[in-house]
Amino acid sequence: QHQEIPKGYGPLIEKSSQELSLKKIANNLYLVTTASAGRNVLVNVQGNDLIIFGAPISDQKSQKTITLLENEFPRKKIKYVYVTHAHSDHIGGLRAYAKYGATILADVHSIEAIKTFPRFEQDIELFKFNEIKHLSTVADATFHIPGNSHAKGQSIVYFTDPKIIYEADFLEVPFDNTLPSQMPKVTKTFIEYVRKHKLQYSRIVGHHRNNDIKPAIVNAYYAKHVGSL
Repeated sequence: QHQEIPKGYGPLIEKSSQELSLKKIANNLYLVTTASAGRNVLVNVQGNDLIIFGAPISDQKSQKTITLLENEFPRKKIKYVYVTHAHSDHIGGLRAYAKYGATILADVHSIEAIKTFPRFEQDIELFKFNEIKHLSTVADATFHIPGNSHAKGQSIVYFTDPKIIYEADFLEVPFDNTLPSQMPKVTKTFIEYVRKHKLQYSRIVGHHRNNDIKPAIVNAYYAKHVGSL
């Protein structure tokens, strides 16, 4: 009772605003998120197949995504679910997809981590894997694995036609595009990798929070802490 939201902050997001929504952001590419955008998931529609990019933190949240897609695309099936890296909040919801029958797309290090994750010990025989490698492709997506300080094998996805990058834990910028006061080493690595490899993009979808980061914001963020690109 001694705590309150400081003046000028809030309002708190109501539970009713935590319902999942589905929004088309490019041809055959959809964004699944909530009002708070704690976790953003992309869905790529390929004929009768659905490819999920980003697994939520828990089976409960994954099941909500599965149910949403079953209602929106009743004649389509989830074929793959992609994992950016093997931290627990990015693989914790994989069991729901494994039980559904989807194949997990992940790098070799993430696959080994998933196989030894204690939470999956009783159900690991249900898990199917398809290893991704640097610059390998699946449908409209090309996977890049920049070496970095955050997680071994951590990858990003580049959708060529809509020029969209999907990443997790490489770059986080607030929704109001306020430039962060610090730049983690992994963010610097990510920005420089994108520039070096000439990944022309119109939008970066972060797994956490801001799902529409524009190039101008990325460039301003880098210039503030490192210098002009």
